[in-house]
Amino acid sequence: MLQDEPSMWHSRFILPEHRESMLRQEKENRRKKLPVLDEQEKEDIGQKLAMSLKLGREVTIRIFGEFEDRTLTGIVTQMDQQTRQAKFSIDLDDWERVPFSLILGVDEG
Repeated sequence: MLQDEPSMWHSRFILPEHRESMLRQEKENRRKKLPVLDEQEKEDIGQKLAMSLKLGREVTIRIFGEFEDRTLTGIVTQMDQQTRQAKFSIDLDDWERVPFSLILGVDEG
C-alpha cells in the first residue's frame, strides 16, 4: 500500500443517526453519581455555612455537577431549612441558591 493512499480504516462514513447515538452514549458514560457524604462531613459543611451567615465571611463551596463539579465563592445570606437551600451573595447584585444536597465541601476564606 502506498503512503499517500487512504486506508479504508481511516475514512469511515457514519450515518447521522448513528453519530448522534454515539455522542449521546459517550456523554452518558461521563455522567457522575452524587457521592454520599458521611455525617461528619455534612456537619462540617453546615457549621462553615452557618459561620459565613453569622459573621459575613466569604466561603468557597464545591458544588456537584453530573458531568463536572464547580466552585462558587460568596457569602451565605440565608439558610432555608424548609427548602434545604443556602443563598449565596456573589456580588452586589448577583446571588445564587444552592441545595444543601449538592454541596460537597466548603473552604473558608
